[in-house]
Amino acid sequence: MIFLSSRAIYDGYKPGTKLTEDLEPLLDTLYGDIKWEAEQALDALCDARFSAASLRATGIYGPGHNHKWSSLFADFVAGKRIEPRRSTELHGADFASAVRILLARTCGGAFNASDILVDRNDLLTRVAAITGTRHAPPPPSQDPVSVMSCDRLKALNWRPSGWVGLERTLPQLLQRNAHRRDGGW
Repeated sequence: MIFLSSRAIYDGYKPGTKLTEDLEPLLDTLYGDIKWEAEQALDALCDARFSAASLRATGIYGPGHNHKWSSLFADFVAGKRIEPRRSTELHGADFASAVRILLARTCGGAFNASDILVDRNDLLTRVAAITGTRHAPPPPSQDPVSVMSCDRLKALNWRPSGWVGLERTLPQLLQRNAHRRDGGW
């Protein structure tokens, strides 16, 4: 079994902490607490006949009806003020790839799933280049970000798509935004 857990189990750590699979959970939200309790319950069920892996994912992006950046892109193109922010992200296809890899093996335990550190400045600079908007993106964020180490998944030959995946997906995301706005930017 693959349990879709969350990086929220690490949310109690100080920003800038390297988050590794062997790091003890430090919870500060009900959501993170519930994910951690579910991980422990599954581990308790594991024996010679049943194995379970917990996939602790970061923010997932990718094409979809109402993707995670829909409002951000619309606000930016409309000239609204955007706050600086950095976050770790993972393409949905790379997340699915991690699930497939884990299903093909009988390994248990926790696996971090994350890929790139995205600053809104970089992201919206790319959006401006594609859409032709002349609005300035927010300045780069100076806030520290806790990046997840994915050593256990990478040891199983998992290779996320990185910035190449984001660059390839951005036009699809922007096209969906254009359709939502009745005909374009």
